[in-house]
Amino acid sequence: MRVAILNLTMRTVKSGLKFPQFDLSLPKEQVRAEYPMVLLVADEIERMGNEVDVYSGSVYEIVRNSEAGENRANVIYEKESMRFLFPPFYYPYARDIPSKLKRGGYDVVLTSEFVQPASVQAMNVRNLRANLFIWQELASHPRFPISLASRSVFLRVRMNGFAGFKKAIPRSKKALAFLRSQGIPDASISRVVPNAVDCRTFSPVQEYDFFEKRMMNDVPSPRVLLAARIVKGKGIDTFLTAASIVRKEAPDVSFVIKGTGPDIQSVRQMANRLGVEERVTFIEEFLPRKEFANLVASCDICAAPSTQDLLFFIPLEAIASGVPVVTATGSHHTETFADGRAGIVVPADDSKALAEALLTLVNDRQRLERMSVAARDLAVSEYSSEKVANSLLEIFSGH
Repeated sequence: MRVAILNLTMRTVKSGLKFPQFDLSLPKEQVRAEYPMVLLVADEIERMGNEVDVYSGSVYEIVRNSEAGENRANVIYEKESMRFLFPPFYYPYARDIPSKLKRGGYDVVLTSEFVQPASVQAMNVRNLRANLFIWQELASHPRFPISLASRSVFLRVRMNGFAGFKKAIPRSKKALAFLRSQGIPDASISRVVPNAVDCRTFSPVQEYDFFEKRMMNDVPSPRVLLAARIVKGKGIDTFLTAASIVRKEAPDVSFVIKGTGPDIQSVRQMANRLGVEERVTFIEEFLPRKEFANLVASCDICAAPSTQDLLFFIPLEAIASGVPVVTATGSHHTETFADGRAGIVVPADDSKALAEALLTLVNDRQRLERMSVAARDLAVSEYSSEKVANSLLEIFSGH
């Protein structure tokens, strides 16, 4: 089977502007994308005996793991056009996509999101021999002004009688509900296939303890990790307030904040005001993928209180590392941890509830160990790249 995967946005680069065309802070040079999820899945599909081309925007520098192996998908970099209208870090437009799809002899084309220009282009290719599938992550319309384009795309899909694509593949139950709310009939929607995680790199078994190697002796266990870009909406203020509550009842617990961003100084000041600066370790430096996996595995709990991210990868990388997750309602990961086996869901923006959940785990080591095993089992059985690649291939084949 010949498969084309259109994913011109390999890594999201955030802008604070409604019109990101005018955001001068956006990177002007190539952005490093270390083994992005879609390429991880593409390599698995290739290893299963298929031929896979992955189309990426040219603004990215894709880096694979050294252990990716010989059977790897082919990466094709597409030069973005009309950057003023389509900023390459948001909804990149590549004018050559339609002609390449027609000439490529593909059996399957997989795109991400109905609103992406590449998806619209593929749906409008006349006499496209390949079956088109759209792997939908968004569970709502994007913010204005992209929301206008998003609503018009779904309107056109309805007016065309849902022609132009074979199936929409939701990545979560919330994405499934959104597709139905936009009038997509169940006959045109497949079962849910989630994002994948690299269970080889992210694993409970690592070569060494991250903190011991770096001689950071002031980071005792149990350790609670928050990994995020340091900006508003990531729940970092909620996390630090919860840390101050936990600190009073469990003074040996340490907290790790991995990330940097425009609000890093105000976050450090907040830690000082709350009196938890001695128990909070900030790691601002860039960590290669393997080193970051080691950091995650060296922690005991992952806190993911973000209200801004919907289907982010940190919780998946945590459970693959055998690290239970405490996350907030509102994200798509609410359903991932709804049964309480691999994580706990708390109300958004609720420091007290987050602190209570953390205390529940640090005060019950046996439960924490059981959840660690369940977390790894969940990652391997539901979110591994092998599982996700197999699920996609089954849908491509009509099963």
